[in-house]
Amino acid sequence: LAVATAEGCLSDTNSIVLPVRYLPNAVINLGAAVCNNETARFMDASYMPAGAAPDRVVSWNWLFDNSITDILQNPSGNFSAGLHYAKLIVQSDRGCLSLPADSPFIVYSKPAINLYISDSCVFRNIVYKAGSTPGNPVINWSWDFGNGYRPGNAVVTKTFTSDGFYPVKLVGKTVQGCMDTIFRPFTIYFNRTRAGNDTIVAKDEPVQLDARGDTGTTYIWSPAIGLNDAFIRNPVAILDRDQQYLLNTLSKEGCDSRSKILIRRYKGPELYIPNAFSPNGDIINEILKVFPVGIKSFGYFSVYTRGGQRIFHTTDYTRGWDGTFKGAKLDPGTFVVIAAAVDYKGNPMFKKGTVVLLR
Repeated sequence: LAVATAEGCLSDTNSIVLPVRYLPNAVINLGAAVCNNETARFMDASYMPAGAAPDRVVSWNWLFDNSITDILQNPSGNFSAGLHYAKLIVQSDRGCLSLPADSPFIVYSKPAINLYISDSCVFRNIVYKAGSTPGNPVINWSWDFGNGYRPGNAVVTKTFTSDGFYPVKLVGKTVQGCMDTIFRPFTIYFNRTRAGNDTIVAKDEPVQLDARGDTGTTYIWSPAIGLNDAFIRNPVAILDRDQQYLLNTLSKEGCDSRSKILIRRYKGPELYIPNAFSPNGDIINEILKVFPVGIKSFGYFSVYTRGGQRIFHTTDYTRGWDGTFKGAKLDPGTFVVIAAAVDYKGNPMFKKGTVVLLR
C-alpha cells in the first residue's frame, strides 16, 4: 500500500500477507427413524475440505425447530410426532464458520395398543385379543407368558389347568418400527367347590353337606327335596330314601363348578356283614368288609376261627379280610366275625355273626 499527498508526495510502501482459511462443511446424520416415545439422536458428520489440515472443527451450534439450541457435538432429545427441522453451523479452530446445514426429519407416533382377555378360570379357553388405535396399525405382535417373547398373531388362545398368577407382556410394532408395551398382571382362578363324596347313611339320619366354597360364592343344590336350604354352602339333608343332589356354584370371580353326590339310605343304624365271600381271584366278593350305616365312629372289625383264634383285625372299616392268615390262604370254612361302632345318636353298637369262606 502506498499513499500520496495533495502535493504529490508519495509515502513509503507497506505490505501484509493475509492467510485464507478453508470453511468447514456442516453435515447432519439423522440415523434411523425416530418415534415419539424414543430419544432422537443426532450425529455430527461435519468435516474440513481436502487440504485444510491441520485445521479442524471445534464447535457446533444446533438449532431445532427454530427454538431449541444445543452445543454438543452429538445432541439428543425428545420430540412430538410430526415434521421437525434441524440446523447445524460448525466452526473451525481458525474461527471459520460453515454454511448452515438444514435437515428436516419426521418423528413417527408410537402405537397405542390395548389388550382384552376373555376369561380368568381354569379349564376354559381364554382368548387374548390385542388391538391398536385406528390410524397407526401394528404389523408385528410379540407375546411373553413367562417364558420370553415369542412372535404371534393379534389373537392368542390358551387354557390353564391350575390356578395362579400368570402375568402377560405384549409388544406391538408399527411398520416404522415404533413400539408400545403392555404389562398385564393376570390371575387364573379355580372354583374348587364340590358336592362331596357319595355316602351311605341310615334312613332319616341328618347328613351335613359342605361344598367348602370361598366367600362370595353362590350355591344351588337341586332338587331341594330333603334340604333345609338349597342355596347355602352346607345344607342338611334328611330323607328316608336314596337321593342324588346336583350342585351348581359360581365363585365371585365368575368361575362355575358342577358336581353331584349320591346319598344312599339303609335301615339303621346298623353294621352289615356279608355271610359269605369267595377270594378265588375272579374279582367278585374277594374281600370281606363290614358295611356300617348311620355311625358316628367306627370301633373295629375282627375275624376269628371257630376255635377262638383271631386271624384278622382292623379299626378302619374300608379295609377288609382277604381270606389269608400270615400270608397263607386258608381253606374253605366257617369263621366268626365281630364288629363294634358308635351310632350317630351316640349309642354303642355291637355285631357278631358267622361268615363262610368259599374257594
